[in-house]
Amino acid sequence: MKLKNIIYFKSLKNRLKIFLVCSSIIPIFLIGGLTLYKVYDLYQENLSQLIHNELNQMKENIEVIMETMINMSQQLVYDGQIGKKLYLYLDEEEGIEKVNMLKYLNEQIAIYELANPKIANITYFYIGDKNQLKKINSSLAKEALPLEQEQLSKQGEMVFYGPHQTASVASIYDVISLVRKVRVGGYQDVLIYIESGYKQMEEILENTLEDLDAIYLITSDNGQVIYRSSEEELKVLQDYASFSVEAQGGWKISILVPKVNYYKKLNALAFKYCIIIAISVIGSIGIACGIWQSIYKPFNQFNKELKDIDAGQVKEQLEMLHIEELDENLQCFNKMRENILNLIKYKEKEESEKTELQIKQLFYKINPHFIHNTLLSLRWYAESRNYQDIVCFISALNKLLMYNMEKDKETTIQQELDSVKAYITLQRIRYNIDFEMVLNVPEMVLKSTIPRFILQPLIENAIFYGEEEKSIIKLIVALQDSGKISIKVMNKGNPLDEEKIKKILTSSEDISRNGIGLQYVVRILKDKFGLETAFNVSRVDGEKNQVEIVIPYSRGELYVKDIGSRG
Repeated sequence: MKLKNIIYFKSLKNRLKIFLVCSSIIPIFLIGGLTLYKVYDLYQENLSQLIHNELNQMKENIEVIMETMINMSQQLVYDGQIGKKLYLYLDEEEGIEKVNMLKYLNEQIAIYELANPKIANITYFYIGDKNQLKKINSSLAKEALPLEQEQLSKQGEMVFYGPHQTASVASIYDVISLVRKVRVGGYQDVLIYIESGYKQMEEILENTLEDLDAIYLITSDNGQVIYRSSEEELKVLQDYASFSVEAQGGWKISILVPKVNYYKKLNALAFKYCIIIAISVIGSIGIACGIWQSIYKPFNQFNKELKDIDAGQVKEQLEMLHIEELDENLQCFNKMRENILNLIKYKEKEESEKTELQIKQLFYKINPHFIHNTLLSLRWYAESRNYQDIVCFISALNKLLMYNMEKDKETTIQQELDSVKAYITLQRIRYNIDFEMVLNVPEMVLKSTIPRFILQPLIENAIFYGEEEKSIIKLIVALQDSGKISIKVMNKGNPLDEEKIKKILTSSEDISRNGIGLQYVVRILKDKFGLETAFNVSRVDGEKNQVEIVIPYSRGELYVKDIGSRG
């Protein structure tokens, strides 16, 4: 079973399935679930806030009406002219003067009512004999005060009632009223009665939460419920979500929402969000399928092209896959083939110019030699790994090829070091290499010019003479006291054959292994720097091979390119 699982995960197809599910669908479910949980809390908070806002708005509107009635009563009680006329009216015997005073009172009250639509039915009452209530001015109010059980709040001499039915004889609607004593001269039994305006309370108490079947309650300052928006019997209070706010004066307004409707509203809001999540998941699955088709199918074709190359069936022109990264690699293979053919022709053409030809031959033998070794590694890697990480390998191969195919013969130390890193990346696929690079020089020294492809043969030599199980290679760049640059490549492994190396370095014929290597390095360095260069091979600490080149510091005008940024 374990072996079967390993084989399953070796397949790129199966890995893509797992990665697409893990990177697209699962995150949406996780993020969607967590967001839904948070959104549900947010909806609950918003719904509660909506109800509280409704309560506060109703309370404020009622308080505005109550404040208006208080201000109006202040004017009617303490207004000098009205108070004087009222006193004279009460004190005057029946006659023309009494009628004129009453007319004045009616006119002033009508002006007040007309100027403020929030109040109506302003009426002066006089408590006569046998506690009988009598109207003084003309109004639509009945000769009766609100019942005691309708009392809302008492604030000093002012008593608020309601909501209750209007005292008007002309219509039926709910109002809030104010009753206040008026002290006029020696008369202690005069009252003023003020109601809220026509249907003002209906607008305030209009149920804006009908979809929740909410019930509005108004409770007096002594705890009695004096108003309820629904005539139906209340169920068990535990079945309602209760929200309330207390007003100035001790009275309170509350909203009861059946919990069934409350959570139904929340679930309906959450369901809408679930639909969004479902649409997102479907969209994510569609995108994942698109990624599957756009990646796996071209990769299969690319894999087939590689197998054809490995089998020696190199096409004259490889078919492009219309995927930038893969097409760039295929173009590199085409370029490799063309460069190999061009190098062969160039070698035949320039054979007559011996000294220059040997250097050019060595230089242009780099690409076929590198291609040969790299393709061997590609073949070994493909056979042992079943092409699973081939894209990473080819990417590194592409970077190094682009560097090696530059036409300029000179480069910088920094660019050479970058090419060495890319080369090590490729060779690590085949060999177990522990590579360390130590730069003991200022950054400006790394811009010093150097012939192209000087360091890679040294690294290749270190791999060849390294230990079989693990190659330990160290590259050190340092400045000598003389001001020259020292580049050392050290490795643990079998001792170098000094006689063979001496013969290679001194021979005029190309006898180095695979046709390139140390002989190429020495010839290029001498051609470039003459006597200012040095090439040393030694055994260090009895277990390390050391190859050192010494070159003068040369500040060129080459721009340091980043090999890692190439295609």
